[in-house]
Amino acid sequence: MRLRDGESNLLAGLIQEREANTVRGFPGAIHLPLFRQLLSDNVRQNDQIEIVMLLTPHIVRTQELTESDLQPIYIGSQQNLGVGGPPPTIAPPPGTTPIPGTVAVPPAATPTPTPALPPPVTEPPAPPTPALPAPATPPATPPAPTTPEPQIPAAQPATEPPITSPGVGSARVVMSPSGTTFRVGGGPYIIPISISDAARISTMTLTLTFDATKLRVRNVQEGSFMRAGGANVTFNQQAGTNRIDITLSRGTDATGASGTGLLAAVLFDAIAPGTVTLTLNGAATGPGGTAMGLQFRPVTITVQ
Repeated sequence: MRLRDGESNLLAGLIQEREANTVRGFPGAIHLPLFRQLLSDNVRQNDQIEIVMLLTPHIVRTQELTESDLQPIYIGSQQNLGVGGPPPTIAPPPGTTPIPGTVAVPPAATPTPTPALPPPVTEPPAPPTPALPAPATPPATPPAPTTPEPQIPAAQPATEPPITSPGVGSARVVMSPSGTTFRVGGGPYIIPISISDAARISTMTLTLTFDATKLRVRNVQEGSFMRAGGANVTFNQQAGTNRIDITLSRGTDATGASGTGLLAAVLFDAIAPGTVTLTLNGAATGPGGTAMGLQFRPVTITVQ
């Protein structure tokens, strides 16, 4: 049976039958052949009930995610209010290690003379004076190479160029998870995919690749950006082993979607510990089929 949304249909033909036979009379006499017709009363009742149903179908759609649904929730007391997130890592401050070994040792003159004591054992008064200025210069030089070394890897990710697609403009498509640490057995963890500085985008295709041994896709939901202005949007998603293909199209719309908004949201389950890099790329076109430029940046997730 094929029905349309909101169209009422009458369903009939279901018949319920009920047959009853009632015998009234004197006990024993109703079973005799001659007295049964004279002293008894037989009542037969046959009822038929036809069941008629009126069906009005309605299509129930899942709730769409908007930007307000993905905003962080402020938690805490009235004096200490903040955005919830993963706890900070327990580690000593990076600036405390070089201080006790370099600055405090030379003036004390107790640990530094120990390597120079074996040769000048015969002349105790003469070595102390030249030994003090000599070790004062070597300890001052090691701190110089140690301080810039941790700063070099920190500056490398910032200089990585974004993944770009050729076209008009440079809209930014970003993934903004609530935290960079996932836990096995927790979640599901949502990865919102949003766009900013967009101008008249009619069709967009996205491909998200990940490590299937660490993460598993649970669901892919549509955002509200492409439906701006009440346009009808065709949303298709296909989840493979280690990639997700998403397509959003406004059809024959001649205006396109502009500004900032949410494109889609992907729900992941963490299944194994390790480091996972989420890489996003794709392409977009305008109302006349003009290629629109996009920028993407990868996101690294640590699964514990």
